[in-house]
Amino acid sequence: MQHPQNHPAPWTLRRVGLLGACLTFILLLQAAIGHAGTPVARGDVLRVEVLSAPELSREAAVDVDGRITLPLLGAVEVVDRDTDMIRKDLVTAFRERGLLTRPDVLVEIASYRSVYVGGSVGRPGAIDFVPGLTARQALIAAGGLRLGPANATVSPEDILSAMAQRRALEFRFAQTVAEIARLRAELSGAQTLTDPTQDLLGIAPAETDDVVAAAAAFLSDVRHRKKVRKQHGSELIDLIGLELRTLEDQASLQIEESEVQKNEIENARDLVERGLLPRPRLIELLRVQSQLSQNQLANSAFAARARQAAETVRFEQLNETLQNRETVRRSLSQALAQKADIASDISEIDLRILAAGGEPDSSNVTARLTIFRNHDGTSVEIADAKLDDTVQPGDVLELAIDIPDEKGVSAPKTPAIGKPGGPRAQGFNLGMEIRP
Repeated sequence: MQHPQNHPAPWTLRRVGLLGACLTFILLLQAAIGHAGTPVARGDVLRVEVLSAPELSREAAVDVDGRITLPLLGAVEVVDRDTDMIRKDLVTAFRERGLLTRPDVLVEIASYRSVYVGGSVGRPGAIDFVPGLTARQALIAAGGLRLGPANATVSPEDILSAMAQRRALEFRFAQTVAEIARLRAELSGAQTLTDPTQDLLGIAPAETDDVVAAAAAFLSDVRHRKKVRKQHGSELIDLIGLELRTLEDQASLQIEESEVQKNEIENARDLVERGLLPRPRLIELLRVQSQLSQNQLANSAFAARARQAAETVRFEQLNETLQNRETVRRSLSQALAQKADIASDISEIDLRILAAGGEPDSSNVTARLTIFRNHDGTSVEIADAKLDDTVQPGDVLELAIDIPDEKGVSAPKTPAIGKPGGPRAQGFNLGMEIRP
């Protein structure tokens, strides 16, 4: 009687496929949910994913008329609508036009319109917007503070000393950043360093290249050492495997020999009982059988020790890998703390340089940040904005520096947006560069 074989039912396969599609949609929806309520504006780029018809998916820029162009649908009005509203509009359009019966659509902002920074900054102009961008980060991306009081009382000794200290700290900072990149590459298994230069302060290009090259060489040495040790472990396991196969062959021969010896003993017993073979001969055969049994036990013991040795090698390899990861993680934590300490020291030196380049009472030197924002078609001015204020797409930031003159009257030092003026800033607690 034949029993039916177990095969997955068709409805089970359909359920598995539907579950996979649902999970994919949920993950994509969660990725877009963070800024689903942000109104879309001209200059944004939308990513439209049609899960039920991937060939219709694309990235589309919002044109000057506030529309995007999609396959089959043509121009679609999106300006001043958030991504969830746009998604519902697209679902309705696909369904009403008979293009898709059950459209699954995801809409997210692929890239936002630029943020513009001007005033007393190093590089006025547009910078790319990313979610979570703060005013501090935008000012740093724009080259930092630019300060130049015409009537400043400067102590050359203090300036030179502080700048020399800052240069030394910058180099240490570069080394720490490169080490962090190397440690992260070790943890991720990457063969090369992720370019760390974007995290560096004002390091000269040649010095930056040297620091990064040293970290890359260190990473290469570590990778080579791990490769050699892994290869050695593999060769050792192969040798142990060869030993095990030899012992197994020997055990097979011993079993065959034991069977032959057993038959000889049975025949000898019969001959002894019939008086045709002396008993000492039987005893000798029994001794040989006992020796064969001992040899089999010894062979089994050797095989067990060989298997134990192989498992020990595998355990040591795994244990070394885990210990290395633990050591690297600890070193990474220390390097991150060191990076924060050095950055704090640099900020302190920046303040010293600022004090040396202005009035003795440097607390009177103030920075004023104004954010201009388009809200529902109306331009809104946010005066005295804070450095940790969140920036919105399309915002315009203007930084003004007020420096007291000899009479204690604050004189604004704010060049027109897009027209930087004055010498490069000699430090400030915005995290700006200092160059001799």
